[in-house]
Amino acid sequence: MQQTSEVPEGWVSAELQDGLLKNIQTGFACGAHNLSGEGTPHLRPMNVSIDGEIDLSTLKYVPNSKVDRDSKLVKFGDVIFNNTNSPDLVGKTAYYDLQDEKAFSNHMTRLRCNTDILSPKYLAIYLHHLWKEGYFKSICNNHVSQSSISRTVLLETSILFPPLAEQHRIVAAIEALFARLDAAEARLERVPGIVHQFRQSVLAAACDGRLTEEWRVIESNIEPNVFICEHENQKHILNIPNGWKLVTIENILRNTKSLSYGILKPGKFDPFGIPMVRVMDIGDFDVNNTEIFKVAPEIANNYQRTFLEPGDILLAIMATVGRCIVVPPEFAGHNVNRALAVIKIKEEIDPHYICNVIRSPVFQDKFTNEKIGSAQPRINIKDLRRFLLPLPPLPEQHEIVRRINSLFALADQIEANVAVAKDRTAKLRQSILAQAYSGQLVPTEAELARREGREYEPAAVLLERINSEVGPQGKGNKKSKKKNSV
Repeated sequence: MQQTSEVPEGWVSAELQDGLLKNIQTGFACGAHNLSGEGTPHLRPMNVSIDGEIDLSTLKYVPNSKVDRDSKLVKFGDVIFNNTNSPDLVGKTAYYDLQDEKAFSNHMTRLRCNTDILSPKYLAIYLHHLWKEGYFKSICNNHVSQSSISRTVLLETSILFPPLAEQHRIVAAIEALFARLDAAEARLERVPGIVHQFRQSVLAAACDGRLTEEWRVIESNIEPNVFICEHENQKHILNIPNGWKLVTIENILRNTKSLSYGILKPGKFDPFGIPMVRVMDIGDFDVNNTEIFKVAPEIANNYQRTFLEPGDILLAIMATVGRCIVVPPEFAGHNVNRALAVIKIKEEIDPHYICNVIRSPVFQDKFTNEKIGSAQPRINIKDLRRFLLPLPPLPEQHEIVRRINSLFALADQIEANVAVAKDRTAKLRQSILAQAYSGQLVPTEAELARREGREYEPAAVLLERINSEVGPQGKGNKKSKKKNSV
């Protein structure tokens, strides 16, 4: 196994069958499995995570009688390789670091290293890195519904490795750096929840006047909306500022017919028909106008009340009850299906303010308490008309909307920064591994030997000596192949 200038000093490239393994064993299939914990745990592809860890969150068991010899067990220090899966997942690998023994399926291959020359942890990390880089996807055998890596192909896989002591240092360095990345990612995972809570707090503050408290002091001459009727004797229900009113949805409608749900039976898709908006077409704060269903004009025309105009409010009253948007200009002339209510409000009210109130925790809790049905939860239009809303003067509505938009834009930026940071941590893991396997992560054994004025045994010399003593493993005593690169 001759080295080239691409291989770090003291390192060697070899196939797994070139004496690096003491044993390679494929697991066994068993139809008599269960999830109740009866028998012996049976490791399957799901038990190796995409992070290269043993994952026991879902574990199947097989009868103890099926596990009657060592060849069917994974033990501490083994390497477990996923030999059959989808093209994107075949090749996942993990180091088995648990003390208790487990069985493993025929979709897994157990590798036991010749630990005189190869660290099992080093091998597991290396093979998983190859999977991440798409190596096994590029060489797998594709079948009808899955892909596989045979024992022969796996044994012919080349790896690049240094002397054993250097392998241990590399593994320790990788584990230390990955632990820091794990901690960083754990903090990043908490951010979406914090941002969600921030948005909810902003909406809650908007509904009780806290968001514009100092604004009202400056703009103390603002007059209330005298043309909006306040709900009788209900102001005590919500603690709202002076000058605000407590109104029902009924109070803010243009007329009694300005709250309706949409088309009950849309029929078949009509490519030349009227676009019909569904719950799936609206998000929490955005809309989808790319795959809108189209309904025959004669059907849509039977639902004149729910033809959309910019500024209308769309509210999900079935399925994801409470999802709400203001109709954008591009939805003008569309209709809606029955799961959506169209709310047409008076011109003297800011629809974006009303939509934000509906999104607020107080209002969403109201939906939770009032919705009926279990298979398909819904809100009755009659009940919706009685829902109470805090209503400030129009200038304050505009100011509340402006402040919400500004704060939500900040939240959006935080989420975007988190997404970038997550992407960077994922790339940093691969960068760390690339450095590790090019001899740049820790000092090489050759370099340390020169510093300390001692001799060392290059990996190629040790491997040649081991093979000459016991013969290469994996494929009997086949003469090892010479490989210069991975």
